[in-house]
Amino acid sequence: MGMRKFAGAAGPSIILVVALVVLLTSLAALLLAISLRGQLREAQGQLEEAQGQLQDSQSELQEMQQAKDRQQKIQEAKDRQQKTAKGSAEPAESRPSPANKSQP
Repeated sequence: MGMRKFAGAAGPSIILVVALVVLLTSLAALLLAISLRGQLREAQGQLEEAQGQLQDSQSELQEMQQAKDRQQKIQEAKDRQQKTAKGSAEPAESRPSPANKSQP
């Protein structure tokens, strides 16, 4: 009979310990979830900031490419002008004249 008294007395305290463990585990899970949510929001903010910087960099790169293309076209036009100017500045002897072509 002494064992039954001991078992009866231990029963409620074991239930309380289990309930306390479950409660503490749930509380720990809740705190972990809150912490993770905060970290997620922080990471999302950093991601949005990085995306904004990426878009700025892409715009800047496009502008630089357009400026490079314009500069290349200007240089090509200058090169054509120089070739044209050199062609018109050749000495008369080096250029065939229509009169020299018709004579046998």
